[in-house]
Amino acid sequence: MDINIIRHFFILIAVNIILTSLLLNFLESYLPTLIKRAFLYGKFSVKTPHTIAAKFEVPKRWFKHFYMFCAPLMTITLCSLSYKYLYNINIPEIVFTLLDTLLGTSRKPLSMFFLNIFLNIHIY
Repeated sequence: MDINIIRHFFILIAVNIILTSLLLNFLESYLPTLIKRAFLYGKFSVKTPHTIAAKFEVPKRWFKHFYMFCAPLMTITLCSLSYKYLYNINIPEIVFTLLDTLLGTSRKPLSMFFLNIFLNIHIY
């Protein structure tokens, strides 16, 4: 049986966001301030002070680390995929083991290549 851990993880996150959005849309006046402040951001955020929520909120500029980490990683991944499929070089076995564990064994090489190109465009 081929289990895709990443797909299940994204489905779990999507269901969580959908349920929270529905709660905020229909029952916002009944929800605690902590839940509202955790989900709403920027000009939509709740202005009511909450000591616990204030400790977990970070400024938007703190998300720079995502791009600092992902830009080199995605570039290396794109180069590795290009070398593998264009020049047929060998990729370390640990990479295949990691991909098999996270994405399952039935992944398509061409879809991985296009996905990586789109992710690189998004990051840069």
